[in-house]
Amino acid sequence: MINTLREGYSPKLICEDPECLVDRLTPWAGEKGRRMGCLLALLAGFAPRVALALVWIFTNWVDRAFNGFLIPLLGLIVFPYATLFYVLAYSPVSGGVGGWGWIFVVLGFVFDIGHWVGGGVTGRRRYASA
Repeated sequence: MINTLREGYSPKLICEDPECLVDRLTPWAGEKGRRMGCLLALLAGFAPRVALALVWIFTNWVDRAFNGFLIPLLGLIVFPYATLFYVLAYSPVSGGVGGWGWIFVVLGFVFDIGHWVGGGVTGRRRYASA
């Protein structure tokens, strides 16, 4: 956003094709490997444990957010959404999670509780019908 306010700034196109409408408004938009945000969000919605494991393996975000190995491992097993949202909301500059970050962590906790409750209800229905 700051780049768009500077005098003489003009966005560069990522591709040379005139049909391409993707403007390079942020410095990281054209770098390969940084375009995976939507895929990570989609994967996190369906399989939060897989998404958290991939983030743990391929980035250092989990190591920045947690000081040990046990707490993120327990989070991966018991509360994957809350742990993933905590890792994504953690800011090493401010030394933790800010206001909106905590809202997302609580939302992840609600998703985890809903997953546990929904799984129990489905299991009871399946057991009762058998």
